[in-house]
Amino acid sequence: MGQKAPRQMSLIARPRILITGFGAFPGMPDNPTSDLVRSLPRRLMGLKVHYRVLPVSWEHSAEHLSRAIDLVVPHLVLLCGVSHQESCVHLEMQAWNRLDGRPDAIGELRLPGPIDPTRPMTHARTCHWPIEDLVKGLRAKGHDAKPSKDPGRYLCNHTFYSAFDMPAPAGVGFLHIAPGAFTGRKDPRRRALSDLVRALDLWLRT
Repeated sequence: MGQKAPRQMSLIARPRILITGFGAFPGMPDNPTSDLVRSLPRRLMGLKVHYRVLPVSWEHSAEHLSRAIDLVVPHLVLLCGVSHQESCVHLEMQAWNRLDGRPDAIGELRLPGPIDPTRPMTHARTCHWPIEDLVKGLRAKGHDAKPSKDPGRYLCNHTFYSAFDMPAPAGVGFLHIAPGAFTGRKDPRRRALSDLVRALDLWLRT
């Protein structure tokens, strides 16, 4: 029997998805992604759901993500961060090799520049998920969803860019949600995230 493609293999192995949020950071003392990812059921359609809340730390966020991936061994990784835009959700298409000089949650500063000094700051890593189709599906379900090519230059982009070096056979993606306190099971951002996970499960089956 020939070797199966990663997405086909995931169907045999009871696919797992690791979904992460972030903790508080300057200007966002109550990050809604923390409660959002904790609120998810442990299984959505055929996907077994694992979650982690990452620290907003230049030094430690990617490290915590890497340890979680080593422990969970997920087929997909979906990072969630909070946006300053009011649209419900933005599905990021790229991560950029750039960081800004803002302090993280513990006050550590990084000078503006590249994340990976061996690559130019114009270097981008592209999510290979069918972003346009996923966004179209979310809109069909009534969600205010948009694709985005700008995940910012803060820890969301930094962690997303770093995640491309970590093992996830079906890839890594990033969902930005609108700001505001998490309001529980009926929060529209929770419904959007749940519908996105269901769509990713169907994508894995194709």
